Amino acid sequence: MDPSDPLRIRLEIEQLLLDYWHEVDTNWGRQAHEFFTADGVFRNSVGKAREGQDAIKEFYGMRHDRGPRVVRHVVTNLRVQPAVGEEVTSSWILQIFASDGEPPLPSEPAILLADVTDVCRRDAGGRWRYVSRRIDGLFKGEKPTTT
Repeated sequence: MDPSDPLRIRLEIEQLLLDYWHEVDTNWGRQAHEFFTADGVFRNSVGKAREGQDAIKEFYGMRHDRGPRVVRHVVTNLRVQPAVGEEVTSSWILQIFASDGEPPLPSEPAILLADVTDVCRRDAGGRWRYVSRRIDGLFKGEKPTTT
């Protein structure tokens, strides 16, 4: 299959997205930084940016160290723009269901609904990595997101 085929690229970007949030939701994001380029930027829903793999790793380490938390990131409406060279931009909708404590926890509405824009670049080994992720909050619940 041609690596520049738009359908192949869409499927690869979708798999990257699903693998990333699975890592965050089931492994506390211990390897989440590896999904980014060395100088990748993660900008959360309150506009705070983490630049570089070390800063992203530190963020997820801090999140883990706070104690028990249940979280699920639900993604939908993925749109992938045509690739420009080895880069591609995608947009999608994020819902976060989260609460501190051990499961099972009471069911509540999502704590965040956001638009997300990602820029990905294919590295020399053919693996897609995030150059940037920007989360723009649209609706926010009373429970805080991790900032």
